Amino acid sequence: MSAPTAAQKRRFSFIAEYGCIACRQDGFFGTPGEIHHCKRHGKRDHNRVAMLCPVHHKMTTAMPGILNRHRDRTEFAARYGDDDELHRMTCALLGETCAT
Repeated sequence: MSAPTAAQKRRFSFIAEYGCIACRQDGFFGTPGEIHHCKRHGKRDHNRVAMLCPVHHKMTTAMPGILNRHRDRTEFAARYGDDDELHRMTCALLGETCAT
């Protein structure tokens, strides 16, 4: 995957202002996060992203009671949404129309 463009980096900054989308669903707002690329047909794209904190994203050690997107994929999707849903939620927060 190529490096993100300047416009994509600006969008990442806007997404970062909202914090982790999983933490938001749990009632915690503004948790600092990192970009999660929402795969579609097994491919990553800089335009299909969501913000997840390190704990919800890819922390390698288990934290009791906290689901992790990369470690607990099925359980995470059932509670917070799959990649398509995370992408749609991010677009909604930004007031954007999602590209499918």
